[in-house]
Amino acid sequence: ITATDSRWHGVTDSLSCLHSIEHFGLGRYGDTVDPEGWRRGWDNLVEMVEPGGTIYLSTMIGTQRVEFDAHRVFSVSTLIDLVHPQCEIVELAFVDDDGDLHRGADWTADEAATSFGCQTGCGILRLRRRLAQ
Repeated sequence: ITATDSRWHGVTDSLSCLHSIEHFGLGRYGDTVDPEGWRRGWDNLVEMVEPGGTIYLSTMIGTQRVEFDAHRVFSVSTLIDLVHPQCEIVELAFVDDDGDLHRGADWTADEAATSFGCQTGCGILRLRRRLAQ
């Protein structure tokens, strides 16, 4: 599936991407090694959702890095930059390094720039795809 394949545009009103984006492009699951695979994967996923539809996205958050042969860890800032052009952020929650859930986190707060102090946390976003312009 690619974002240019119009057969997959707007085929659902809700999509869950739970702990998959951090694996795209690393080659671990038979995909081609592609440093931008996570961006391409996101573009493909968001295209599948009709305007106004809901996307649930969860992924590891902390100091941005690639854990060799495992996954990426994203900074909250990178996630916001990735999703915000195409989606409205309805809610941001995260699980911190101690396993505590924090709902209703402010993605514009200074703490977001440091991924809320996480190194191996989990960011959970509920998003609404922006209406077509």
